[in-house]
Amino acid sequence: YNESFNYDHTIVNNFSYNMPEDYTIEVNPAAGGGNPPASGWVTKVTVKGNHYHSRQHILSMAGDNWLRIHVTAIDGAAENNDANIKMDVFDASTATSDDWIFFGDSITALTMAQYTTGGVKFFAQLINDKVPNDYPIEESGGIGYVQSNVGAQYIQTWLSLFPGKYVALSYGTNDANGCVSPASFYSNYVIMIQAVLKAGKIPVIPHIPWGRTQNIQDCGPQINAQIDALYKAFPQVVKGPDLWSYFQQHQNLISNDGIH
Repeated sequence: YNESFNYDHTIVNNFSYNMPEDYTIEVNPAAGGGNPPASGWVTKVTVKGNHYHSRQHILSMAGDNWLRIHVTAIDGAAENNDANIKMDVFDASTATSDDWIFFGDSITALTMAQYTTGGVKFFAQLINDKVPNDYPIEESGGIGYVQSNVGAQYIQTWLSLFPGKYVALSYGTNDANGCVSPASFYSNYVIMIQAVLKAGKIPVIPHIPWGRTQNIQDCGPQINAQIDALYKAFPQVVKGPDLWSYFQQHQNLISNDGIH
Protein backbone atom coordinates (compact mmCIF):
# COMPACT_ATOMS: atom_id res chain seq x y z
CA TYR A 1 0.00 0.00 0.00
CA ASN A 2 1.05 3.59 -0.54
CA GLU A 3 -0.38 6.87 0.70
CA SER A 4 -2.31 8.07 -2.35
CA PHE A 5 -5.70 9.31 -1.15
CA ASN A 6 -8.18 7.44 -3.35
CA TYR A 7 -8.47 3.67 -3.53
CA ASP A 8 -8.88 3.99 -7.31
CA HIS A 9 -8.12 7.53 -8.46
CA THR A 10 -9.25 6.85 -12.03
CA ILE A 11 -12.92 6.68 -10.98
CA VAL A 12 -12.89 10.38 -10.02
CA ASN A 13 -10.23 11.42 -12.56
CA ASN A 14 -7.82 12.36 -9.79
CA PHE A 15 -4.11 11.63 -9.43
CA SER A 16 -1.92 9.26 -7.45
CA TYR A 17 1.60 9.42 -6.05
CA ASN A 18 4.40 6.93 -6.63
CA MET A 19 2.06 3.97 -7.04
CA PRO A 20 3.19 0.68 -8.61
CA GLU A 21 1.37 0.13 -11.90
CA ASP A 22 3.25 -2.89 -13.24
CA TYR A 23 4.99 -5.23 -10.81
CA THR A 24 5.83 -8.79 -9.94
CA ILE A 25 6.10 -10.51 -6.56
CA GLU A 26 9.04 -12.88 -6.45
CA VAL A 27 10.47 -15.42 -4.01
CA ASN A 28 13.88 -16.97 -3.57
CA PRO A 29 15.09 -20.12 -1.72
CA ALA A 30 18.58 -18.76 -0.97
CA ALA A 31 19.76 -18.78 2.65
CA GLY A 32 18.47 -15.88 4.71
CA GLY A 33 20.56 -13.07 6.13
CA GLY A 34 22.97 -10.64 4.51
CA ASN A 35 22.33 -9.06 1.12
CA PRO A 36 19.49 -10.26 -1.13
CA PRO A 37 20.51 -12.94 -3.62
CA ALA A 38 21.52 -11.75 -7.09
CA SER A 39 19.85 -14.65 -8.91
CA GLY A 40 17.37 -17.46 -8.45
CA TRP A 41 14.22 -15.33 -8.11
CA VAL A 42 10.93 -17.00 -9.06
CA THR A 43 7.88 -14.92 -10.04
CA LYS A 44 4.71 -15.83 -8.16
CA VAL A 45 2.45 -12.87 -9.03
CA THR A 46 2.37 -10.59 -12.09
CA VAL A 47 0.28 -7.39 -12.15
CA LYS A 48 -0.17 -5.04 -15.11
CA GLY A 49 -2.04 -1.73 -15.19
CA ASN A 50 -2.70 -1.41 -11.47
CA HIS A 51 -4.49 1.77 -10.31
CA TYR A 52 -5.32 0.73 -6.74
CA HIS A 53 -3.35 2.25 -3.87
CA SER A 54 -3.37 -1.08 -2.00
CA ARG A 55 -3.49 -4.72 -3.00
CA GLN A 56 -3.36 -8.14 -1.37
CA HIS A 57 -1.84 -11.26 -2.89
CA ILE A 58 -1.80 -14.80 -1.51
CA LEU A 59 1.14 -16.99 -2.52
CA SER A 60 3.08 -20.01 -1.36
CA MET A 61 6.56 -19.47 0.06
CA ALA A 62 7.22 -23.11 0.91
CA GLY A 63 10.98 -23.59 0.81
CA ASP A 64 11.67 -19.87 0.24
CA ASN A 65 13.41 -17.38 2.52
CA TRP A 66 13.20 -14.16 0.47
CA LEU A 67 10.29 -12.12 -0.87
CA ARG A 68 10.42 -9.00 -3.03
CA ILE A 69 8.23 -6.69 -5.10
CA HIS A 70 9.80 -5.81 -8.44
CA VAL A 71 8.22 -2.62 -9.84
CA THR A 72 8.65 -1.80 -13.53
CA ALA A 73 6.09 0.97 -14.14
CA ILE A 74 4.58 3.73 -11.97
CA ASP A 75 1.16 5.35 -11.81
CA GLY A 76 2.07 8.76 -10.44
CA ALA A 77 1.86 12.53 -10.74
CA ALA A 78 4.47 15.12 -11.72
CA GLU A 79 7.66 14.63 -9.66
CA ASN A 80 6.00 11.64 -7.98
CA ASN A 81 6.94 8.77 -10.28
CA ASP A 82 9.00 6.67 -7.90
CA ALA A 83 7.87 3.53 -6.12
CA ASN A 84 6.71 4.47 -2.63
CA ILE A 85 5.11 1.58 -0.76
CA LYS A 86 4.96 -0.32 2.48
CA MET A 87 4.66 -4.08 2.40
CA ASP A 88 3.24 -6.21 5.20
CA VAL A 89 3.69 -10.00 5.19
CA PHE A 90 1.21 -12.22 7.03
CA ASP A 91 0.70 -15.95 7.52
CA ALA A 92 -2.13 -16.52 5.05
CA SER A 93 -3.21 -19.73 6.77
CA THR A 94 -4.82 -17.58 9.49
CA ALA A 95 -4.61 -13.92 8.51
CA THR A 96 -7.48 -13.75 6.02
CA SER A 97 -9.98 -14.51 8.80
CA ASP A 98 -9.13 -11.08 10.29
CA ASP A 99 -8.86 -9.20 7.01
CA TRP A 100 -10.89 -6.02 6.40
CA ILE A 101 -11.61 -3.57 3.61
CA PHE A 102 -13.55 -0.34 4.09
CA PHE A 103 -15.36 0.95 1.00
CA GLY A 104 -16.76 4.45 1.13
CA ASP A 105 -16.24 8.12 0.36
CA SER A 106 -13.68 10.73 1.43
CA ILE A 107 -14.51 10.24 5.11
CA THR A 108 -13.51 6.59 4.77
CA ALA A 109 -10.41 7.50 2.75
CA LEU A 110 -9.31 9.92 5.47
CA THR A 111 -10.04 7.78 8.52
CA MET A 112 -9.00 4.32 7.33
CA ALA A 113 -5.66 5.23 5.73
CA GLN A 114 -2.52 3.42 6.86
CA TYR A 115 -0.90 6.30 8.70
CA THR A 116 -1.26 8.15 11.97
CA THR A 117 -3.11 11.47 12.07
CA GLY A 118 -2.63 13.90 14.94
CA GLY A 119 -1.04 11.14 16.97
CA VAL A 120 -4.01 8.78 16.46
CA LYS A 121 -2.91 5.35 15.25
CA PHE A 122 -4.50 3.61 12.29
CA PHE A 123 -7.02 0.77 12.49
CA ALA A 124 -4.69 -2.24 12.83
CA GLN A 125 -2.54 -0.50 15.44
CA LEU A 126 -5.58 0.51 17.49
CA ILE A 127 -6.83 -3.08 17.48
CA ASN A 128 -3.40 -4.39 18.41
CA ASP A 129 -3.27 -2.01 21.38
CA LYS A 130 -6.50 -3.52 22.71
CA VAL A 131 -5.87 -7.14 21.65
CA PRO A 132 -2.08 -7.68 21.65
CA ASN A 133 -2.22 -11.05 19.87
CA ASP A 134 -4.17 -9.63 16.92
CA TYR A 135 -2.98 -7.38 14.11
CA PRO A 136 -5.64 -7.33 11.39
CA ILE A 137 -5.02 -6.76 7.71
CA GLU A 138 -6.83 -3.63 6.56
CA GLU A 139 -7.33 -1.71 3.33
CA SER A 140 -8.96 1.67 2.89
CA GLY A 141 -11.33 1.53 -0.06
CA GLY A 142 -12.44 5.14 0.23
CA ILE A 143 -12.79 7.39 -2.82
CA GLY A 144 -13.53 11.08 -2.49
CA TYR A 145 -16.78 12.62 -3.77
CA VAL A 146 -18.54 9.33 -4.57
CA GLN A 147 -22.06 8.28 -3.69
CA SER A 148 -23.46 4.81 -3.08
CA ASN A 149 -24.16 4.25 -6.78
CA VAL A 150 -20.40 4.06 -7.40
CA GLY A 151 -20.07 1.32 -4.81
CA ALA A 152 -22.92 -0.58 -6.44
CA GLN A 153 -21.29 -0.21 -9.87
CA TYR A 154 -17.82 -1.41 -8.88
CA ILE A 155 -18.41 -3.78 -5.96
CA GLN A 156 -18.03 -6.96 -8.03
CA THR A 157 -14.67 -5.83 -9.42
CA TRP A 158 -13.39 -4.77 -6.02
CA LEU A 159 -14.46 -7.97 -4.28
CA SER A 160 -12.59 -10.03 -6.87
CA LEU A 161 -9.36 -8.39 -5.61
CA PHE A 162 -10.04 -8.85 -1.90
CA PRO A 163 -9.26 -12.24 -0.27
CA GLY A 164 -10.39 -11.23 3.22
CA LYS A 165 -13.51 -11.64 5.30
CA TYR A 166 -15.03 -8.30 6.39
CA VAL A 167 -16.33 -5.71 3.93
CA ALA A 168 -17.39 -2.37 5.42
CA LEU A 169 -19.77 -0.27 3.31
CA SER A 170 -19.59 3.35 4.45
CA TYR A 171 -21.36 5.41 1.83
CA GLY A 172 -24.20 7.85 2.37
CA THR A 173 -22.78 11.23 3.38
CA ASN A 174 -22.56 12.39 -0.24
CA ASP A 175 -25.96 10.83 -0.92
CA ALA A 176 -27.38 12.86 1.95
CA ASN A 177 -25.56 16.03 0.95
CA GLY A 178 -27.02 15.63 -2.54
CA CYS A 179 -30.43 14.60 -1.16
CA VAL A 180 -30.38 11.43 -3.27
CA SER A 181 -33.62 9.48 -3.21
CA PRO A 182 -33.65 7.22 -0.13
CA ALA A 183 -35.09 4.45 -2.32
CA SER A 184 -32.13 4.74 -4.71
CA PHE A 185 -29.70 4.62 -1.78
CA TYR A 186 -31.43 1.51 -0.44
CA SER A 187 -31.32 -0.18 -3.84
CA ASN A 188 -27.59 0.56 -4.20
CA TYR A 189 -26.91 -0.98 -0.81
CA VAL A 190 -28.93 -4.09 -1.61
CA ILE A 191 -26.71 -4.64 -4.66
CA MET A 192 -23.56 -4.27 -2.53
CA ILE A 193 -24.77 -6.42 0.36
CA GLN A 194 -25.90 -9.23 -1.92
CA ALA A 195 -22.54 -9.16 -3.73
CA VAL A 196 -20.63 -9.36 -0.44
CA LEU A 197 -22.75 -12.24 0.83
CA LYS A 198 -22.51 -14.11 -2.47
CA ALA A 199 -18.71 -13.81 -2.23
CA GLY A 200 -18.86 -15.53 1.18
CA LYS A 201 -17.83 -12.41 3.10
CA ILE A 202 -19.41 -10.43 5.93
CA PRO A 203 -20.83 -6.92 5.32
CA VAL A 204 -20.33 -4.28 8.02
CA ILE A 205 -22.44 -1.11 7.79
CA PRO A 206 -22.39 1.96 10.07
CA HIS A 207 -24.84 4.84 10.19
CA ILE A 208 -23.64 7.87 8.28
CA PRO A 209 -22.02 10.56 10.46
CA TRP A 210 -23.79 13.69 11.57
CA GLY A 211 -22.87 16.78 9.56
CA ARG A 212 -23.78 20.41 9.83
CA THR A 213 -24.61 21.21 6.18
CA GLN A 214 -28.30 21.89 5.64
CA ASN A 215 -28.72 19.00 3.20
CA ILE A 216 -27.15 16.51 5.60
CA GLN A 217 -29.35 17.83 8.40
CA ASP A 218 -32.43 17.50 6.18
CA CYS A 219 -31.67 14.28 4.30
CA GLY A 220 -29.23 12.41 6.56
CA PRO A 221 -31.92 10.98 8.87
CA GLN A 222 -33.70 9.50 5.82
CA ILE A 223 -30.48 7.80 4.71
CA ASN A 224 -29.93 6.36 8.18
CA ALA A 225 -33.53 5.14 8.20
CA GLN A 226 -32.71 3.15 5.07
CA ILE A 227 -29.69 1.67 6.83
CA ASP A 228 -31.96 0.61 9.71
CA ALA A 229 -34.22 -1.05 7.14
CA LEU A 230 -31.21 -2.86 5.67
CA TYR A 231 -30.33 -4.20 9.12
CA LYS A 232 -33.80 -5.76 9.30
CA ALA A 233 -33.79 -7.08 5.74
CA PHE A 234 -30.30 -8.58 6.00
CA PRO A 235 -29.62 -9.98 9.49
CA GLN A 236 -26.18 -11.13 8.24
CA VAL A 237 -25.03 -7.50 8.29
CA VAL A 238 -22.81 -6.55 11.22
CA LYS A 239 -23.98 -3.21 12.59
CA GLY A 240 -21.19 -0.68 12.55
CA PRO A 241 -21.02 2.33 14.88
CA ASP A 242 -23.81 4.90 15.07
CA LEU A 243 -21.70 7.72 13.68
CA TRP A 244 -24.66 10.08 13.52
CA SER A 245 -25.26 10.02 17.27
CA TYR A 246 -21.56 10.09 18.08
CA PHE A 247 -20.72 13.17 16.02
CA GLN A 248 -23.96 14.89 16.96
CA GLN A 249 -22.71 14.61 20.53
CA HIS A 250 -19.11 15.55 19.59
CA GLN A 251 -19.60 18.33 17.07
CA ASN A 252 -16.19 19.79 17.88
CA LEU A 253 -14.70 16.86 15.90
CA ILE A 254 -16.37 17.99 12.65
CA SER A 255 -14.12 20.16 10.47
CA ASN A 256 -14.93 23.66 9.20
CA ASP A 257 -16.49 22.28 6.01
CA GLY A 258 -19.29 20.81 8.13
CA ILE A 259 -18.82 17.31 6.74
CA HIS A 260 -15.42 15.73 7.52
